[in-house]
Amino acid sequence: MSKMSAVKKFLTNVLPLLLLLALIFPVWNRGFGSSRVYETFGDVFRWVLPHASRHALDVTYIVIRKTLHFFTYGLLAFLFYRAFRAGQKPLWSKRTGVQAAAAAIAYGFVDEFLQSFVPNRFGSPFDWAVDTAGILTVIALLSWMGGRRHADPQSRPGPARLDRSA
Repeated sequence: MSKMSAVKKFLTNVLPLLLLLALIFPVWNRGFGSSRVYETFGDVFRWVLPHASRHALDVTYIVIRKTLHFFTYGLLAFLFYRAFRAGQKPLWSKRTGVQAAAAAIAYGFVDEFLQSFVPNRFGSPFDWAVDTAGILTVIALLSWMGGRRHADPQSRPGPARLDRSA
C-alpha cells in the first residue's frame, strides 16, 4: 500500500472515529452537563411554546438528551465498524460487527464511569443502556443491509443478473 493510500484510509476510516471519541470524552465536554445548556434549551423551548408547563420542558429536555445519546453512540458504532473494516470486502462482517459493538459499548461504559469524576456531571447506568441500544440498533441495521445486499440478485455477478425477459 502506498503512503498516500494509507493516509487516505486513515483520514477516511479512522480520523472521524477519533474525532467523535474526543468530542464525547467526558473530561473535555464539561459544557454539556452544565446548567447553561438546560437554561438555553429552556429559553428556546419557552420561545417556541410559551404556554407549555415546566413539566413539559423537563420531559422534552430529557427525551432530547436521551435521543442524542442513542444517535451519538449509534454513530460511534458505525464509525468503529468502518474503521475496523477499512474498506475491506465484503461490506458486512459479523466478526467486525461484534468487535465494533463491543468497542462502542465499552467506550460508553468508560464514558459514564468517568463522568462521575467531572464537576456538574454524573454517570448513569440508564444512559449506558440508551447508548447500548443505539449501538445495537446500528449494528443490526448494518447486518440487515449486508444480508439484504448479499441476497439481492442484482448485486451478484453472473447469470442471475441477466434479464430473462429479452
